[in-house]
Amino acid sequence: MNDLIVSVVVIAVMASLGLHLVRRLPAEERPLALLSLVVHLVTGPLLLVIMDYVFVSSDVHAYFDSGSTLARMMRADFPRWAPEVLKYTLQIENDLGVLFPEEFGGLYATTSMTGATGWMMFLLNDAQYASFILMAGLAFAGKMAGYQAVRLALPGVNFRRVALAMLLVPSVVFWSSGVVKESFAVTGLGVLMLWVARASKSGVFAALHWLALGLLLVRLFKPYLLFPFALSAGVWLLIGRTRATSAAVKPIYVLALIAVMIGAIAALSVMFPEFSPNKIGESTAQLQYYGRQTEGGSNYNLGNAEATTLGGQLAFAPVAFVTVLFRPFLFEVRNFTMLIASAEVTVLMVLLVQLFRRESLSQVLSAIRRSPPLAYCFVFTVVAGLAIGLATSNFGTLSRYRIPMMQYYVLLVLALTERRAVVA
Repeated sequence: MNDLIVSVVVIAVMASLGLHLVRRLPAEERPLALLSLVVHLVTGPLLLVIMDYVFVSSDVHAYFDSGSTLARMMRADFPRWAPEVLKYTLQIENDLGVLFPEEFGGLYATTSMTGATGWMMFLLNDAQYASFILMAGLAFAGKMAGYQAVRLALPGVNFRRVALAMLLVPSVVFWSSGVVKESFAVTGLGVLMLWVARASKSGVFAALHWLALGLLLVRLFKPYLLFPFALSAGVWLLIGRTRATSAAVKPIYVLALIAVMIGAIAALSVMFPEFSPNKIGESTAQLQYYGRQTEGGSNYNLGNAEATTLGGQLAFAPVAFVTVLFRPFLFEVRNFTMLIASAEVTVLMVLLVQLFRRESLSQVLSAIRRSPPLAYCFVFTVVAGLAIGLATSNFGTLSRYRIPMMQYYVLLVLALTERRAVVA
C-alpha cells in the first residue's frame, strides 16, 4: 500500500512537470510530446515488472539492496550519514568506503548509481515503483531539453521527425525509464545538447548552469561519453560560430575552438585515464576478455582481446559499426526483447539504404557539414558507436549500452531522409 500511495504522488508530480514542459511547445508539437510523457510514465513501472519477473536478478536489484541500506542509515542518523552518502554519490572519499569496504568501497559509476538509489529510497520510503516513475519523468525532461535544442537548430526538418528521434525511440524510452545508469546519461546528454545549441547562438558562456548539470550527470554515470560529447560539441560550435563570423576573424576563431577541443580531450584523459587515447585499446581489450568469460544466450564475438593498442582495436572498426548500428539482425533474434531491438535497427537500415539509393555519399556528407546539429549527431554516433561496438559482447547489453547514442543516430537518419533541404 505504501508503494502504491507514494507511486501515485510521484506520478502526479512527474506528470505536472512534464505537462509544464509540453505546454511550452507550439500547439502543433504538443501531441507527440504528450504521447512521449505518457509512454515514459507507463514504461517506468512496466520496466520494474520485467526486471522482477523476467530478469529476476539484475543490476537494479543490487542497487535497491545497497540503496535501502543507505536509506536506513540516513533515517537512523541523518546528520551523521547524509553527508557521507552525498560524498559517496559524488565519488568523493568518504567514511562509507572506510567502514564498509566490502559493500561501499570504491569510487566509480556504480558507486554513484548506488548512492542515487539510496537517496531515492530515503526520499520515497523504499518505494521501488515510485523510483522507476521518478527516473522515467526525469529522463523525459532530459529528452525534452534535447528536443528543444534540435528544434531551434533544425528548422528545415519536420518537427515530427525530430520528436520521433528525440522523444519516442522505443529502446531509448524503455531503457531510460528505470533506475539504471543510462537514465542519468540520457538526461545529462539532453541537457548538454541544449547548452550547445544556446552556446552556438549566444556564446559559450550562455546557460552555464545547464553545462554544469549535464557534465555532472554524465561524468558520474557514464564518463566515457564525455569524450564523444567534447568532440561533437566542438564540431557544432566550430561550424555554427564560424558561419556567423567575419572572414577576417574566422581563422582565429577556428584555431581557438580547435585548441579548446584538444584541451578538453587532454583534461578528460587525465581525469579518466582508462578512456584516454593511450589506454583505450587496453581497456577495450579487457572488456572483450571479460565479455567472453560470461556465458549468455545472446553473446557474440567481436575484436581481439589480445590487441591492446588503439590501432589494433581500430582494425575491427567496420565490424563494430555494423554491430552497433544494425545488429541484432532478424535471423539472430532469440527472444522478444531482441526482436524489438532488431526491428528498430532494421527500420533504420532500410531508411539508410533508401537514402543512399537517392543521394550520393558526397551529397550526404555535404548536408551534414552544412548543419551543426547533424554534424554533432554524426560525430557522436561515430565515436560513441565505435567505443560501444568494440567493448560489448552481448546483444542484451548492446541494446542498453547504445541508447545514449540512439537518439542522435535516429535523428541523423530521419533528418537526412527528409526530402526538403537540410539547412541549420
